[in-house]
Amino acid sequence: ALQALVTDARRTAEPLVALEPERPFRPHLTVARSRSAHGDFLLGRCRSALARGLQGAFVLRDVGLVKSDTLASGAVHTEIARWTLAERS
Repeated sequence: ALQALVTDARRTAEPLVALEPERPFRPHLTVARSRSAHGDFLLGRCRSALARGLQGAFVLRDVGLVKSDTLASGAVHTEIARWTLAERS
């Protein structure tokens, strides 16, 4: 589903803005990040729990387009846009 979203977004944006050359897209959802290259104890525990599988459901209320710049000091994430998909109840 994420790949289809990217394909549709590129198709829609192409007539409006100059896009970077297409790079392979690896669909993913970032759940957590660690600043340490050696990992983080609590993040490791979360990873172990997630590896056993997720159960339940969630409501996706909005989607954000985030630009990532990798610098020597670490990644800098800048929100470009946000779209509301479902109103909060």
